[in-house]
Amino acid sequence: MENINIESVFARYRTRTLTFKLLSSALLGNNKTRTVSIYALKKALHISRGTVLKLVNGIYFGGETLSQVTHTTSELGRENINSIIDYAIEGENTESIYNDVMSKTFSLIDIAAENKNIPFVVIKPSSLGSIELYRAITLNQNLTPEQRQEWEIVTERYIQIFDAASDKKVRIMVDAEQSWIQPAVDNFIVNMMRKYNQNYPLLTLTLQFYCRDKLGRLKEYYQQACEHHFYLGIKLVRGAYLEEENRISHDHCFTEKSETDNNYNSAIQFVADHIDRISPFFATHNEHSLALIRQSPTLKENIWFGQLYGMGDHITWALNHEGFSVCKYVPFGPLKKSLPYLLRRIEENAISSTTFSTERKLIRKELHRRIKRIVL
Repeated sequence: MENINIESVFARYRTRTLTFKLLSSALLGNNKTRTVSIYALKKALHISRGTVLKLVNGIYFGGETLSQVTHTTSELGRENINSIIDYAIEGENTESIYNDVMSKTFSLIDIAAENKNIPFVVIKPSSLGSIELYRAITLNQNLTPEQRQEWEIVTERYIQIFDAASDKKVRIMVDAEQSWIQPAVDNFIVNMMRKYNQNYPLLTLTLQFYCRDKLGRLKEYYQQACEHHFYLGIKLVRGAYLEEENRISHDHCFTEKSETDNNYNSAIQFVADHIDRISPFFATHNEHSLALIRQSPTLKENIWFGQLYGMGDHITWALNHEGFSVCKYVPFGPLKKSLPYLLRRIEENAISSTTFSTERKLIRKELHRRIKRIVL
């Protein structure tokens, strides 16, 4: 993936930002310094609201407002890179937050409908309803009258979003949650696919393959798609909550990275063998998984790739150069409220040492090119 225009890949970065990116990539990509670097970065971001936060925001975030993030997506669009905009606030469960998320989501659907470079809009289930409610449904508890009423309200929020997206032909990507509430989300969204995914995959559900049961779930949902004649929209990720999951239990998730990799790659093969009903979105920075997909004879059309904004840029540009449909996952929102998302994404991808190694090499080439241009 090195036959790409490095200047084009890193054009959006100022030199000081690129230098910071090189340093952080070196520290996060090294097994000996990764843990302490993640800890130090978390502390710096929590304590500092100044230079460090602005630097990290400039690399990994598309802005704090809708106007800022649409400017970011326009810059990516000029390079023929698509964007998925994600309103990334987390950790707040109040009616005012739910209403704010609904309003932002409708605005994003309108923006995406007018912009061919924004094919998906993301929703996060815990931004539309309480974690306690999803947990009760996951455990098949008898809901109280208040909980039943609350679930009706949450369901109506989803339906309003799905109807608006359907009217505007904008696809919706449903983000993943922790394993102890995810079954409620999975079952609801797959049931909604029976209505909304009859003609094309309007809805895409995220499956995290660090979970032991997800390959089996993928096969189960494919059977449902065949039986009920809908398209199964699936975003395949490794997972974003491993530290939190392991604090709670070791039962649901693999403890070894190699196990997660094998599970993810097995899912790739299943999708390749059943592409008739599955519409996949491969969200990965893993170069071995990417090679499996790119070499598959059946995974050539109607598939998407995605990488996080500010990570794996060389992968995104190379896939785009090869003619694949590719997106950058662009979060935005108030920095203070979006901090949990940012920290989790950095930690999630800090284990991809191969990606960091390639990225460092390309960044050094670009910095050398800039220095040489100044000197000469």
